[in-house]
Amino acid sequence: MNTACYAGPPSRAIDQMVLAAVDRLQNRSPQQLAAQSGARLLPDGELSLSSLGREILVTLPDCRTDPLLDGWHYLLLLHYLDLADGAGLAGRWITFGEMPEGLIRGVKFDRTVEESLGRFLLSRDQAQVNAAFRSLGGEFLPSKADLTVRLLLFPYFPVQINIWFADEEFSASARMLLDGNAGHVLTVEDAVVAGELILRLLENSPSR
Repeated sequence: MNTACYAGPPSRAIDQMVLAAVDRLQNRSPQQLAAQSGARLLPDGELSLSSLGREILVTLPDCRTDPLLDGWHYLLLLHYLDLADGAGLAGRWITFGEMPEGLIRGVKFDRTVEESLGRFLLSRDQAQVNAAFRSLGGEFLPSKADLTVRLLLFPYFPVQINIWFADEEFSASARMLLDGNAGHVLTVEDAVVAGELILRLLENSPSR
């Protein structure tokens, strides 16, 4: 396939999954996709949705995006458009392990998140942490944690990260949470990929 549909080096594994995902979307109307995914339907038939601080345009039926996305990000978008069923947001937060079929993969990733965010916090001060989240369109919210940030991967797939900075008694810690209806828009496998994408973008943000 033409890998110009996503940014970054070509990947045979991603290419095969992209082809399958695009094929599943071929007979779906733009109106249906917009209504079920929370995307905006533009007059020219394109879909528009926010993702990690950027506005993404999706043309149909070829499913091209502007701007081009990282391969895994693009695949997640295709899966999101395919799976979103219009359930909307639950307004409550769950761990990855609490997602449908998340008992094994999700629980394991919850531990990975805590370890990865712990390393991320260890190498940055609060100003650098704030800047990293702002680069992804993060919304800072009041909470009982030292810092709570909400990131919007897709309209019905927000991610909330609660952070407790290190003090004299405890090392820094953090949790990544999903909306209670996350299973209506992505599988637990996709949700883990989404979490890995966010962790990678945070880790690659400038530390100085």
